[in-house]
Amino acid sequence: MNKKQIAAVVAVVLVGLVSADYAAGSGITVSAYTLIQNAGSNLVKRTTLNFLGTGVSCADDAGNTRTNCTINGTGTANFAQAFSSVTSVVVTHNLNTLAVEVQVYDAGSPPNLIIPQNVALTSANVVTVTFSGTQSGTVVVNGAAAGVASSVPFSGITSGTNNTAQTMTVGSTSILTFSGSGVVNASSASGTTIASSAAADQALRTTASGVGSWTAVPDCDDSAGNHLNYDTTAHTFSCGTSSGGSGANTTLSNLGTTAINAPLIFASATRIDGSTDGVLLLTNQANSGFTDIAFGAAGPQVRVVSGNFQLRNSANSASVSLTSVNNIVAAGTIEAGNGADFHFPSSTIITAPSDGVLRLTNTATTSFTRLQFGGGTASFPALQRSGSTVQVVAADDSVFTEIQPRSVVGGGSAPTVGTCGTIGTGSKNVAGFITSNVTGSCVAVLTFNGFTAPTGWSCGISNATTANLISQTGSSTTTATFTGTTVTGDVLRYACSAY
Repeated sequence: MNKKQIAAVVAVVLVGLVSADYAAGSGITVSAYTLIQNAGSNLVKRTTLNFLGTGVSCADDAGNTRTNCTINGTGTANFAQAFSSVTSVVVTHNLNTLAVEVQVYDAGSPPNLIIPQNVALTSANVVTVTFSGTQSGTVVVNGAAAGVASSVPFSGITSGTNNTAQTMTVGSTSILTFSGSGVVNASSASGTTIASSAAADQALRTTASGVGSWTAVPDCDDSAGNHLNYDTTAHTFSCGTSSGGSGANTTLSNLGTTAINAPLIFASATRIDGSTDGVLLLTNQANSGFTDIAFGAAGPQVRVVSGNFQLRNSANSASVSLTSVNNIVAAGTIEAGNGADFHFPSSTIITAPSDGVLRLTNTATTSFTRLQFGGGTASFPALQRSGSTVQVVAADDSVFTEIQPRSVVGGGSAPTVGTCGTIGTGSKNVAGFITSNVTGSCVAVLTFNGFTAPTGWSCGISNATTANLISQTGSSTTTATFTGTTVTGDVLRYACSAY
């Protein structure tokens, strides 16, 4: 009802209450309302009627000996009722009209519009909403006051076909969802006119004028180089054919200087992109990587593995060699993989068996001859292997040559000494000392550790403690004999060389 109707009802109710009290005390019968109802249900009679709500304003009118209550109507009214985990909800409102709009929202933030399975207008103040499954949210019933025009309600939707011409508005922050299955045909959506039905294999096509229509999509199977084209000027679909496909060769000819402004794509295979000047980009169909280039059906492959190139055989089961008739120049580091070697054809192999270790071998990896420095003639030195010995020779191995160290430090374990003394701490084959344990005549035999001289040993020896004399009196390939007079505790220093 509108503002005038509401005000009239309030006035009648107030008069009825006052008249009823007066009549009860005076014995005079007054024809007026003596009962207040809410939606047809009787309310308990009280001496005071209290108006509540933000749209109600009451003030005393002393001049007319009455109280005026103003109810501000907006022409429309709404009623909201929350529900939780139900398949149907009965909403009792106070709008007193069947001309209502029923909207259902879920409990999301922002809320999403729910399309119920059925909405029944049970009476002027009761709406029953049914869902296809369990739902939670809020039902909002929007109605129009009497005398105010209203739009056709978006209600009465069932799982079947709804042919009622209705308008539904979904807010920009809301989402239209469907709780069941079925087909929704609309004559207008987002300002674009849409046909109500479509045949099989059709797509909705719109133009700049906002007119939408269903357009047939041609059959363009992904075979023989077929692909689907769309012309934005004519708004039409068509089938196109790429070069190649099905094993057949397609010749690109008479192109002249015409530029190809798109990648060349082999059906479900490799892409070749030359869009950057001077750069040819090879990728897979997904444009996300590349595997290898094969040279011939049974030829080698250049593979890309973790950002590096690998040369492999056609079966990708083993590495193959790279042969160059000219120099290979690298701007960066040339690396050999773990366990790999640098090979000189029919010659030397350089291997790094472990970190910090470099091994030089012949092709058979059984030996090594020599390492030359600066050249290959007698004018240059070389280090040469002879068994377990390293020799310093001329680069052509014609003669032995000299070595010029600042000092020579012996290695290995200490030699041993027989009677007459004990070997000193730190002593080696090339130098050391013996501490005498004899006073008088001393014959000390020094036995060298781990090495046999080609001929013998030449040693120098002296008494560093007293003036007693001692000298070398004998030699073998493994020993040197010293004879002299000592005092217990004398330190006898020696220096020996094998020859």
